[in-house]
Amino acid sequence: MQQLDKKHNREQTGVVINKTNFADKLKECFNDFYKPCTIVSSFRSSGIYPVNCEVITDEQLKTNLTFSESEKESILSVYEKETESR
Repeated sequence: MQQLDKKHNREQTGVVINKTNFADKLKECFNDFYKPCTIVSSFRSSGIYPVNCEVITDEQLKTNLTFSESEKESILSVYEKETESR
């Protein structure tokens, strides 16, 4: 956000960010931050893409509080089938 403010001040000297132009500046900031490489990097570090069950442990997930034992086994078997097919 600070970089956007500096850019705004360089390009539009004397124009203050206020209610009328704030949404446009926020959109610009949002689009600068949420680039595909940022999203993929975030997913990769969390283990979502590509799927990596080692990143988040069962203890961290607390799957026993979310799923019954049979549901957990079903989910694990689907995951194992997917990893075997790769």
